[in-house]
Amino acid sequence: MPSPPPAYSGPAPEYDSDDDMVSMSSDEFNAYFQVVPRFENKLYHSSPTCPYPFPVDAYETQRLDVVHNLLLSIIGRPFVGPVHEILTAAPNGQERRVVDVGCGRGQCVHRLETMSDLYHHVSFFGLDIVQSLEANLEDYQVPISTRYPPDNVNFEIHDIATPMRFQNASIDVVHVRLCSMTVRNYNFILREASRVLRPGGILVFGEIFRGPVIDPSDGRDPQNEVPNLAAFYNNVNHRLQARGIQHVCNTIPQRLQGLGTFTDITQFEYNIPIGPWPNTTADGALIGRQYRDALGRYMDAAKRMLTEGPEGLSEQQYQDLCDRASEDIGRAENAVKLLTRYYTGFAIRG
Repeated sequence: MPSPPPAYSGPAPEYDSDDDMVSMSSDEFNAYFQVVPRFENKLYHSSPTCPYPFPVDAYETQRLDVVHNLLLSIIGRPFVGPVHEILTAAPNGQERRVVDVGCGRGQCVHRLETMSDLYHHVSFFGLDIVQSLEANLEDYQVPISTRYPPDNVNFEIHDIATPMRFQNASIDVVHVRLCSMTVRNYNFILREASRVLRPGGILVFGEIFRGPVIDPSDGRDPQNEVPNLAAFYNNVNHRLQARGIQHVCNTIPQRLQGLGTFTDITQFEYNIPIGPWPNTTADGALIGRQYRDALGRYMDAAKRMLTEGPEGLSEQQYQDLCDRASEDIGRAENAVKLLTRYYTGFAIRG
């Protein structure tokens, strides 16, 4: 079981603060983001405390939108666990509060918020390292949420490696999905969730495994069947580790147990097909093709991380690796059940 790193030593907010909800000037914009001419003038996060290595432009957001929709199709709902029960169990219309950490463009928040007849008493807060309503981000095609969200919905830019502005025991639901590349210390996110959740509140988490898997029923080794795709992921994981980013997807329950503040810790595994499987349904084949295409965008997004620095690949080595990995995927289509896994679950705050 991973042992939790030392707790954050700075002050924890004792009351909700709006101090970090300010307009972003041009100087502040430059402190958060940088345009990198070598990589097609793509925009990247530049905060020294945020190790996120991928671009933060519209092209990357489209990939994340596809992944969001695929997960919704596979799981059948935006969250696992008794989220609905917790949000609707408010006596006398008592306010409930939801925080979506790493919200992207806020799809999960909006899906709940549109059910206004059930959740009119719920306030939603979406936090993301690039979330902003500021016009100057539009020049760089940074994803932005609606400029006029409902009164009970708020989107904020937030460095996930720092404390949230919410007071202790003030939140009913914390949703943390696909955030492992935004922090060097994933346990910090879990400790923050523990701090802000009320007793009986719920943490919902989810991360995608960074690597290829072949369905055990096929009895084949991905290192043999798709060696170049495996090599691509090995390179990605090596470079992420060099940045201090942990591969946490199937370790979150153990990390939560180590905190000692959660009960009913539950995790589920879902298969995400990479390309169409043999003898699959039309819907299954569509999901496989869509994730295959999203994986192609993932390869594009990883270019800077894989080619920069003294240990980086040359441009030609990077392109050859991606081409060969894509060829592996093509050969596997309709031949083996190539997939990756989504680990998601929930835990109740004690």
